[in-house]
Amino acid sequence: MNPAAGSVIVVSDREDYVQWLISALDREREVVIADEDAVERILMLVDASSASVLFVQLGGGETHSHATLIEGLLAVKPGLAIVAISTSDESGLLLSAMRAGARDFLRVGSDPRDVLSLVHHLEEKTPREAQPPAVQNKVFSFLSSRPYEGVTTLAVHAALEMLDRVEADEQVLLLDLGMPPADTLLTLDLKSSYSFLDAIRSVRRFDQTLIRTAFTRHESGLTVLSLPEDIKGMEGVTAADVMILLNVLRSYFSRMVVHLGGVNPTDFVRLILSKSDRTMLVVEQSVPSCKSGRQLLDHLASHDYLVESIGLIVDRYSAEVGLNADDIAELLGMTLVHTLPPSGMVRLKALNAGRSIFDIAPSDPYARGVRALVDKLSESSGSWKRETAAGPIWRRWLDRLF
Repeated sequence: MNPAAGSVIVVSDREDYVQWLISALDREREVVIADEDAVERILMLVDASSASVLFVQLGGGETHSHATLIEGLLAVKPGLAIVAISTSDESGLLLSAMRAGARDFLRVGSDPRDVLSLVHHLEEKTPREAQPPAVQNKVFSFLSSRPYEGVTTLAVHAALEMLDRVEADEQVLLLDLGMPPADTLLTLDLKSSYSFLDAIRSVRRFDQTLIRTAFTRHESGLTVLSLPEDIKGMEGVTAADVMILLNVLRSYFSRMVVHLGGVNPTDFVRLILSKSDRTMLVVEQSVPSCKSGRQLLDHLASHDYLVESIGLIVDRYSAEVGLNADDIAELLGMTLVHTLPPSGMVRLKALNAGRSIFDIAPSDPYARGVRALVDKLSESSGSWKRETAAGPIWRRWLDRLF
């Protein structure tokens, strides 16, 4: 998934319609599949994806209800460009689409060039709604290929440091979607009865009262939302669910830190990465960690994610180890953003006490390292730009990796 691609929404229960559209747009647009054909739900998706073009299926037994859906969407957002799609181009369907307010009609299976050309045309001709002043909110994701406490510790401390820097009326959210589930709660000695799954189910009634009363709050003021410990219920979560929830959360929190340690690079994860302003891959200074990191990057690249946009953090870094940070960056083809020291005893003490390193050892090199990292994240924008720096040892490590 290309984070820079624009989005279109398709409302259809036909897999062949959806696959034809994905193939026709050929990576130039992210195709968001509506999981419900309700006006309110689709409008939430429009806001979450910033899509201005919608494809709505007509034909079969859904013609009347979907024509009514088009009318309902345009009643709320007249500027939407809606295209009716069907395998048939009979005059009755064309008339239904026109009466409902669709801008155009496409037959499924038509020339892909016509589809992309129509999307470009509609985007150029569709007036953009006036947007409110942009809120300077940011989403930062910390990703690792293997579950380990280092990325959990980093996500917790990055969120705490960001909280210390925002204005008094701003909020920071630590969104824990890593494995094992809810490790950040253990790290901060917290318990929670409200999870990420609960948030998805209650997204329609979000407000400050719900956030204040249901979300878990650390004594520092940091808000934490994690996966449930039993993740069986997550099987029914759709990409649309995640997109809508992230958009809603972003409207309430000026900073969001997402913990994605040890996760599989599923559609769910790739969607979150595509919505992040900054993504950092965290690896340790070892051949196995680098190898699994390389495999994760390759998987993302094979699904059209721009891995060049991901920055590299080397954790538990020691200059005395043969594989230095520049070597690792060269091995992985990434930009080295930061290194963090081992600080093993301090980390262990903090984890067992359920307290932050900022509290128990504020001058420790790890605490200073996290502050320096947040400085870099606050100053940077756009994609990471890799500097090529080949150390004399890196090729021998490359041979071991592959």
